[in-house]
Amino acid sequence: MLVRIAVGVAAGLALGLLLGRVLFRSRSRSLRLAEQGEGFVALAATFLAYGLAEALHGYGFLAVFVTACALRRSEHSHGYHQVMHGFVEQIELRLL
Repeated sequence: MLVRIAVGVAAGLALGLLLGRVLFRSRSRSLRLAEQGEGFVALAATFLAYGLAEALHGYGFLAVFVTACALRRSEHSHGYHQVMHGFVEQIELRLL
């Protein structure tokens, strides 16, 4: 059980840092999706974090949480976080 927790946290942290670097500081302008303002990145990050952690036999839900925290921390004052948050809220409301 502790191994699954550690794998979930490690996968989430690695993915969150990687996505933060790509979304906000990539050398390629086409990879800096934060400048395009698409909310689907939040959904993609959720699925990617969950799938990666589960494939590595870790806790996917924990990986999603850690990915979101690491991504938010990577560029905490960027306005793109409001876009992602708004998109996730819309999805949650439609699912209820």
